[in-house]
Amino acid sequence: MSLPHTSKKHLMAFIAAAMLLQVNVTDAICGGAWTREQGKFYLKTSIFTLRSNLYATLNGEEIESADFQLFGALLYGEYGLTNALTATVNFPVLKSLGFNTTETKTGIGDLAIDFKYQLVSGDFPVAIGLGIELPTGDEKGFGFVNGSDQKSYLVLPTGDGETNLWVRAFASHSFYPVAAYLSVDAGYNFRTQNFDSKFTDQFEFGAEGGYKIAGTVWIKAALRSLAPARTPNATAGASFLYGEGVQSLSAIFGAAIEVAPHFNLSAEVSQPFGSLKNLYRGTTFAVGLAFEN
Repeated sequence: MSLPHTSKKHLMAFIAAAMLLQVNVTDAICGGAWTREQGKFYLKTSIFTLRSNLYATLNGEEIESADFQLFGALLYGEYGLTNALTATVNFPVLKSLGFNTTETKTGIGDLAIDFKYQLVSGDFPVAIGLGIELPTGDEKGFGFVNGSDQKSYLVLPTGDGETNLWVRAFASHSFYPVAAYLSVDAGYNFRTQNFDSKFTDQFEFGAEGGYKIAGTVWIKAALRSLAPARTPNATAGASFLYGEGVQSLSAIFGAAIEVAPHFNLSAEVSQPFGSLKNLYRGTTFAVGLAFEN
């Protein structure tokens, strides 16, 4: 995979763009250690967008880079296989990304399938999860640089070209009879290998709280963190293109309102802060419509 006639500034920019493809826009209210009742399901479709020109390098230095733009659509579903076991599917059915200096690359993302098993139920549920993320996206997609007469291009993948294996643990608390909850979770991503490089495994941590107001409106706040499990493989050039060494901490705020029986409309904003590496410091906005039986 070559990058003829591209500048260092462009190179750093599309490295971060590929990293952003690792991020899934999750549901604004559901989650934690709770599972669906057997035969019950939850479906959600959402769209999300991000635009930024502030890039944090692999060393944590923040620079101004090319203007990166990302737009996508996501399908998310949960189904109760048993009262204690829930299957989830998270599929980016559309990812459109590029820079103000390039063409836009559009395609599907990587499909994620997870299973969550509840070990303890009640007001203090505890659960564990196993998941797999399949390389259904295009890890070799590219966009030509504007005005280059198709002589220069940047790699713009919609997937990372590898199989990710996730293990997770969840603990939650319901403050019944008050309509409020608190959840914490931790995960480990066994990253494998794409067409070029062996990736570094990742740790993920999260905390989330929600409160129901006005009878039909849920609000939430969350913190999400992602970090490499060891020193990144700095000599594997291609691995930089797909999130190698990413370090992030994000604050998330969201709300959901019941607009009809079984239907909820949600909105969410996510903002990275603190010490960041190999990603753009930009705000992600998302809106979604969900149905549950």
